[in-house]
Amino acid sequence: MSGLIRKKHHRVNIIINDRFVRFVEAGKNTSIIKYGQRSVPSGLIVNGLVQDQDDFTLFLHKFVKESRIKGRLARFCVPDSQVIVRQTSVPVEIPDDEIKGHLYFQLGQSIHLPFEDPIIEAVPHQIRNGDKEVILVASKESVVQQYQQVIDKAKLHPEAADLTCLSYYRLYYHLDLARPQEHLLLVQINPNSLQLSVFHEHKPVILRQIPLVFDEEAVEVHHGRNQFDQLVWKGNSRQLDEILTPVMTEIRRMMDVYRSNLAKGQYEINKLLIVGDHPCVNLLSIEINAQLSQEVHAFTEPLFQTRKNVNVPAFFSDCIGLALK
Repeated sequence: MSGLIRKKHHRVNIIINDRFVRFVEAGKNTSIIKYGQRSVPSGLIVNGLVQDQDDFTLFLHKFVKESRIKGRLARFCVPDSQVIVRQTSVPVEIPDDEIKGHLYFQLGQSIHLPFEDPIIEAVPHQIRNGDKEVILVASKESVVQQYQQVIDKAKLHPEAADLTCLSYYRLYYHLDLARPQEHLLLVQINPNSLQLSVFHEHKPVILRQIPLVFDEEAVEVHHGRNQFDQLVWKGNSRQLDEILTPVMTEIRRMMDVYRSNLAKGQYEINKLLIVGDHPCVNLLSIEINAQLSQEVHAFTEPLFQTRKNVNVPAFFSDCIGLALK
């Protein structure tokens, strides 16, 4: 069957972070053709920012060539560290199609962002106290352009950019797990960072990223065949607790902030989704579930297979969610 589908229908869905570049190639009807992951040389990407564009382009081009995905359309995610999601308000009389322009006009006045060249998206949320509440999503334009340039030079064709939190939620929705009235805390646990985002009515309402300390001695990088590297956990219970403690602290803090500040005491987080590419995310999800009364779901086991019936590791969930865009 795969031979009947032209490669022009194939798309590569790429996640780039400090440690890895990974992809899922999807064909028509989002069927998974192949996947791959390569470890990024240390220091080449720091906090989501490419430190040496020429060297990273060479690295990515080699990976693309060896993976035989040259010439594909490519979707990618903006680095989590360069994304802002927050609620703001605009006068209720401003039409929805003019909200984005209004927000751009308010930059530097009532709206302050940590970068000077933002790309802004606006999602109307609800009417409250005579104002129109809006979800503001912003990313740094120069970073998005840099990723586009690198991907293009690596002989792919950048087609669209997305956020990792939206990719995960898209997959969560695709699996028929989402409920519009729930208050979901998405917990992304990566080796060097924890990202927390809250979704309500299928929309992100807040996002926060927290750095994590990562013990390099607790893991090994396994260089597998078929363009597949991965981190393998070798740590002990003490090292696991050193990760779990700050994660639980930040989860509880976010739950308190959401209940007190955003939901005004009317609502609270009632479900969690644990995801990420930390090598012990499965162990962490078990501990989180044991410590909280809320319902906990986790993408820590394979959910999909390729056309050749090969299980796709769970940490490719972000790529799969991106493929569903």
